[in-house]
Amino acid sequence: LLPVFPLLAIAPILLTRRHDRRLGILAVILGFAYAVCYQALDILAGIAAGALKLEGGQGVTTMYALADGIVVTGVWSYVAVTVLASALVIRHAGLRALPGAVIAVIAAVSFVDSHIFFPRGVITMLGLAIGWTWLALASCGSARRGRAAATRSGA
Repeated sequence: LLPVFPLLAIAPILLTRRHDRRLGILAVILGFAYAVCYQALDILAGIAAGALKLEGGQGVTTMYALADGIVVTGVWSYVAVTVLASALVIRHAGLRALPGAVIAVIAAVSFVDSHIFFPRGVITMLGLAIGWTWLALASCGSARRGRAAATRSGA
């Protein structure tokens, strides 16, 4: 699963870029921060700590502490890009996007300290899948009436 977790940043990046190209740059930066930091977590807490454990366990706690310190930036970047994308889809689609936004943001916040461990981590991943799917579907629909009228009038 090591190469899969950085891919969680794709949905918010694509949705943000769809609705605002300039904010899409911010989404790429936040998504990149998440991806790099989360990979560092997996490498340090997973691979390095596992190797140290095989060699007698000395230094495992240090590896976990290093990983925890790095991943904080990554997971909060993921929360930020989730909020950004959700807000833009709500601006585009209106209330029909709200349930997906709420689910995605709650799941992103849960991801801060749940990783993928059963049961909470699994529920968190399902929440992200449902939230992003809902937002993607809402994003594909036509713009809400007020926004469409403002766009036609040149506002």
